[in-house]
Amino acid sequence: MKRIASNALATGLIVTLTLLLAACGSDPDGNEGASTKKTYGLPSGVLKTLTSVNTSLSALEAQAGVAVTVACVGQPGDVLIPEPAFDVTPSEGVKIDKNQLIIERAGTYAVACTIHDGATKDDTPETLKIGPASAVKTLAKVAPSKVASGAKATVTCSAEDAFGNAIDAATAKWDITSGDEDVAAIDGTSAEGKKVGKADLHCRLTDAKDAVSTPGSLEVTVGGAAKSVATVDPTDFVAGGSATVTCKVTDAAGNVI
Repeated sequence: MKRIASNALATGLIVTLTLLLAACGSDPDGNEGASTKKTYGLPSGVLKTLTSVNTSLSALEAQAGVAVTVACVGQPGDVLIPEPAFDVTPSEGVKIDKNQLIIERAGTYAVACTIHDGATKDDTPETLKIGPASAVKTLAKVAPSKVASGAKATVTCSAEDAFGNAIDAATAKWDITSGDEDVAAIDGTSAEGKKVGKADLHCRLTDAKDAVSTPGSLEVTVGGAAKSVATVDPTDFVAGGSATVTCKVTDAAGNVI
C-alpha cells in the first residue's frame, strides 16, 4: 500500500510539474518561450534554416498617405515570408498594416525586414522617398501689405497637403489672381497698386484648383502727383465779371490727391 501511494504521489507531482512548465512557455525539448515565438507564417523547421533576410518594396518613391507593399525573403533558398515583419526609420508618422506601409510625413525612410523576433535584420535596408500629396490648401502672403498707387508688392505663395507637408513652391505652377484688378493688377508674382482701396490676392495651383485658398490683402493709398487739372466756373462771363478756378491734382491712376 505504501508503494502504491508513493507511486501515485510521484505521478501527481510529474503532472503538476508538466502543467507548470507548459504555463511558463516551455516545451519538452527545453526551448524556453517556444510557444510565444513569431513564426511569420512559416513552418518552424523552415524558419530555423533562415540565416538572413532581404527587403523589397513595391515602389521606392510614393506620395504621403499612399500604401507601399513590403516583401521579405529569407535566405538561403529565397523563401518568401507570408507574414513579414519590418522596421522603418524614422518611425514618426508611419502606419503598418500587415505587409502594407503607409507614411504621412514627407521625407526619406529606411525599411528593413526582420526575422527571429528581430534578432536577424536586413543590413542593407531599402530607401523609400515620400513626397507630399496633392495640395488641399494654399496661402498668399503680400509684402508690403500697403503700397502707394504705382508701387508694387511681392506675392509669396505656399501650399500644404492633408498631412501638413509643404508643397515645393519653387516647382509648383501658380496662378496668382486679384480680387479687384482696378485696385491691384497682377504681373507674375508682383501686384501693382492702382486705385485707392483694398484687394484680396489669391494663390492657386493649376493642378489643385479645389484647394482652399487663404488670400493675402493689399491696401493701396494715393500715389505721387502726376497731373493737375484746372476748371473754371462759369466758363463764360462778361468783362468785369468773376469766375471760380478749381485745381485738381491726381496721381498716375487718377486718384485725387
